[in-house]
Amino acid sequence: MLGLQGSVINLSSGPLRINGNVGIGQNGNFNFSGGGQVSGALDADNTAQINISGGGTTVAGGIVRMSMSSIQLAALAESNAAASLTPTQTFNQIVSGQTIVGNGGQNVIRVTQLIHLSGGNNLVISGGPSDTFIFNVTQGLQLDGGSNIVLQGVPPSNILFNFPGSGDQIQISGNAQTAGIYLAPNRVIQVNGGSHNSEFISGRTLSFQSNPVVNQPCP
Repeated sequence: MLGLQGSVINLSSGPLRINGNVGIGQNGNFNFSGGGQVSGALDADNTAQINISGGGTTVAGGIVRMSMSSIQLAALAESNAAASLTPTQTFNQIVSGQTIVGNGGQNVIRVTQLIHLSGGNNLVISGGPSDTFIFNVTQGLQLDGGSNIVLQGVPPSNILFNFPGSGDQIQISGNAQTAGIYLAPNRVIQVNGGSHNSEFISGRTLSFQSNPVVNQPCP
């Protein structure tokens, strides 16, 4: 999990658990309460504000102060590079169950509107270990009502959901499950419950509550 420059990370309500490191960028705010646990370290820019409260709220790897400038620039560069790629498939929107099958290499999926799945409808991403999937989503992402991102044969680190520019937030609720990397430099990310084999990156606000478990696929 990474908050970019000026962002706010709000982690609340135990037994929330983040299995991995958390980063907070320049002039950011990290607020952690309610008895949750981060198994890794909190990498915090020297200008970031840190507020940890509540019995049992722990960052097992401690707080590491550093400059986050290069990490922030790399995240922004990755979003811009992904957005410039020529799509191999294009959808206006994904609002019902959908299976996307890889071509054995780089798959670039353009979604000109939004992804909104509910009522148990899943987005299934199928391929092999050599497949990568880059989703460039113009609007937002909403998962609720038991709908999930499901991977078949593809590791979570090979999946990127990129949300370039400003627009709708990324909202995950109703114990929906995700997989992959969610990169939203100018969007809000809100996660309520569920299990996530995911990395979340935002330059706005990241809010995690209702006891989600996040297993991060990337170091």
